Amino acid sequence: MSGSERELFQEIVVERSTAVGMRVKGPNFRPNSLPALQAAEVARSQGKFDEFRPRLFDAYWVENSNIGHLEVLQRVASSAGMDPRLLEQELAAAAYLPAIEAAVAEVGMIRRKVLPLFRWDGFVMYGLPREYNSLRRLIDMK
Repeated sequence: MSGSERELFQEIVVERSTAVGMRVKGPNFRPNSLPALQAAEVARSQGKFDEFRPRLFDAYWVENSNIGHLEVLQRVASSAGMDPRLLEQELAAAAYLPAIEAAVAEVGMIRRKVLPLFRWDGFVMYGLPREYNSLRRLIDMK
């Protein structure tokens, strides 16, 4: 995703979140999400997924924290009642990584085959923005 695509995506997320009463800032960077996906699986294996997931969401979208960094994931894990040292060990072992990579690849295939694709002057987006202002920004961007 290019910088302008990322900015538009962020604007759409913030706009839609605000419409339903959520306060999000949206990050100004693109993290490596694989550690966060692995951490979520560790949380699931410990029965803490329901506590971990919303805290991870808040860390990224509200606190503007880089969920690709171990320290951030440990803080989130601790707040969800998990042992941060155990999380670090599990991430280092990378036991969940093959399953996550397979799932990410499968989602990529589904996106290409099933979801509607919108192209606008070289800009590729899956699905159309539903809000007029989002579509207007997309058109004005080009």
